[in-house]
Amino acid sequence: MAVCRELTKRFEEVVRGNAAELAERFAEPPKGEITIVLGPGAAVHDAAAALGAVGELVGAGVPRKQAAELVARLTGVAKNELYRGSL
Repeated sequence: MAVCRELTKRFEEVVRGNAAELAERFAEPPKGEITIVLGPGAAVHDAAAALGAVGELVGAGVPRKQAAELVARLTGVAKNELYRGSL
């Protein structure tokens, strides 16, 4: 993941890390225009790993429903299974 702030401007900033690292770094919301960039991760072959990814995103502040939808699209694991399993 990367959090990009003020792209194409004088004070442009790009911070890379996993969801937990970025959530800690940006505990206080940054000022300015923000773009979050998600890159391809390691292939997820099982529901347990996909569920862990949902938990990491939720821990970083992504709403549970959105996290389950995103991970489902990337892994092929059922969205409902991920949402229920993350409760």
